[in-house]
Amino acid sequence: INAPEGTRLVAMEQGVVIQMGWHWLGGNGIYVRGDVTEDVYYYAHLSAYAEGIAVGTPVLAGQLVGYVGDTGNSDVPHLHLGWMPGTGRVDLDSLSDAYPMLVELCL
Repeated sequence: INAPEGTRLVAMEQGVVIQMGWHWLGGNGIYVRGDVTEDVYYYAHLSAYAEGIAVGTPVLAGQLVGYVGDTGNSDVPHLHLGWMPGTGRVDLDSLSDAYPMLVELCL
């Protein structure tokens, strides 16, 4: 999702930060596991994390978690959003197309 550098990124649902850090492809990334759905949301290419965000931090839906950037293997500022529905853990084999979920949330 293309967006200006520094655009605020928020938690998709109430949950907990289960993993974060640097990867050469995704740059600065964060994984949030939803409390209700057990969905895991992956935010990649962040320019920075929000203050106070760390592994184990509980977050509320809509809470600031980071900012759009172009870290890692990226040429333009954007959010690379990964979605692992119902996995409860980081499981890259379970990545699903996030577009239908975003459409549903935005209606």
